[in-house]
Amino acid sequence: MLINGSSEGYFHCSRGVRQGDPLSPLLFRIAKDFLSRLLSRMVDFSQLLPISPLREFSAPTHLLYADDVLIFYRGTVRNLKNIMSAFKVYGNISGQLVNWGKSSIYFRSSVFPSRIGRLQSLVGMQIGQLPFSYLGVPLFQGKPNKSVLQPITDKILSKFAKWKGKALSLAGRATLIKSVITGSFVHSFMIYKWSSSLMRLINRKLRIYLWTGSCEQIKLIRDAWDRCCKPYSQGGLGLKDLWLLNDSLLKKLTWKFMTYHAFSFLRERYLTQLRKSHGGYVTSSIWPSFRSYYSDLLKEGIWLIGENSQQDFWGDNWLGVPILELLGIPDYLASLLTKRVSDFIHEGRWVLEDSFLARFPDLCFRIDMIAISPVADSLVWAHSRDGQTKQGGHSGHLNLLSRAVPAILNV
Repeated sequence: MLINGSSEGYFHCSRGVRQGDPLSPLLFRIAKDFLSRLLSRMVDFSQLLPISPLREFSAPTHLLYADDVLIFYRGTVRNLKNIMSAFKVYGNISGQLVNWGKSSIYFRSSVFPSRIGRLQSLVGMQIGQLPFSYLGVPLFQGKPNKSVLQPITDKILSKFAKWKGKALSLAGRATLIKSVITGSFVHSFMIYKWSSSLMRLINRKLRIYLWTGSCEQIKLIRDAWDRCCKPYSQGGLGLKDLWLLNDSLLKKLTWKFMTYHAFSFLRERYLTQLRKSHGGYVTSSIWPSFRSYYSDLLKEGIWLIGENSQQDFWGDNWLGVPILELLGIPDYLASLLTKRVSDFIHEGRWVLEDSFLARFPDLCFRIDMIAISPVADSLVWAHSRDGQTKQGGHSGHLNLLSRAVPAILNV
């Protein structure tokens, strides 16, 4: 302890860190890295059996954020005993003990009540029910609907108390609306596509609050909300348009889903099943939000070709424009063209058939100018120099594109 710049003693902490300590996130991260490695090693040695929704799909076994832990394993007695042992080892080493009274265990609906009771008595946790909130985002089964997102709406609108509105000027109320929209909606907006009815409700409440200081007061308002959401330079108040914000954030996350390595397990989960079902329905709470933008964003990207490229030679955009469009090939013939780009590459060089060279010399010249990378294919953004998207790009250019788990422990 320092008093007026000089050392006056030392505090001996018995256990843990104090709330607000700037070192807390780093200390949690160091400690949780041991827990993560311990759980992963137990999976490697078959001491823990993970959940596998699909035979060829490797699902994540745990998610860690500070002192919040989500773990996903099969609901067997052996698994639960080994999980309890792992947390006991972690607690003895780190000093961070699990509060089992505040922890929850979740089962899918097909598990028999007798089995649920037996497993609950083994771990001493309460039975959790979907939906529940993790880091401010609701987790549930199925497509997002009004009933799931309504609690978030109610919580956000409660911040616009009548006494706050009466005490603030018009500029102050506009600033409050900006801060609430930016701070409260962003996390759920970038995961789920909100229903139009909720968006209309929120917009109406915010509009009334802006001009009257109360969300419930009825008053004739002549200024359109669209005008208020325009930037200052265009005569607006610089407020965020909720539809545009939801649209932009979802497109940004969808692009990350399509291109970032960290999203590879999601691509494996959804795109693999989608191809096998020939575009059919995929059970998920987040895929419906991605799917509505996937096809449009795919058209806005260009594939950088690798030597073992799995891209469609005719239909995918790796040349700037799909060859099907360049040559004007009709749909009934396109289904017969199944060659991959790798079929025209040999030892890192382009190999095109003589008949194709003779008939389309300009196209072949363009193909020959495409560099072949020794690494895997990658998708890049076609509207920037570095191939990466910008937040402004999503709110501008992009917006012109107009299985339940057996057991989840929430520790």
